[in-house]
Amino acid sequence: MKEQLESNALTKYAAGLMEAEELRILEEWLKENPQYLNTLALIQQQVRAMSTELKFALND
Repeated sequence: MKEQLESNALTKYAAGLMEAEELRILEEWLKENPQYLNTLALIQQQVRAMSTELKFALND
């Protein structure tokens, strides 16, 4: 459960949906848990890919 909550926070971060206080807390947490930086990078790639796919779909 804890890992799922962490993943959800990383997804929210990658999508740019965090409030300032949430962002500050997550950035602190990432400093304390740098092992999640690779996971965050993968999630950011997925979010960018989904965004690109959505843009193409909307233009069709």
